[in-house]
Amino acid sequence: MLEDPSIKLLYQRRLEQNLMHAPCSLNIDVEWQTLKNTLQQAANEAPGKRKKRRHKRRLILWNENIKNLNETRRKLIYGIQQHVLKQANWNTKG
Repeated sequence: MLEDPSIKLLYQRRLEQNLMHAPCSLNIDVEWQTLKNTLQQAANEAPGKRKKRRHKRRLILWNENIKNLNETRRKLIYGIQQHVLKQANWNTKG
């Protein structure tokens, strides 16, 4: 978005304006947080902030069978991980 000259100029002006009004501090952590907030505020004001679109990440056909299969898969993966950890511990003891 900053490739657009008008947005870039607006961002630079907002940043300069916000930095001039930002309080100064001797604490580096407070100063860093102020700088971070100022940069984010200028970035949000210049091009505007888009709304996030929420996508449904769930299957429409979700049913008990799929739920059971997913649970079985999770248990198998957990079992394999435990087996690998036991093997690794056994190999380091030997």
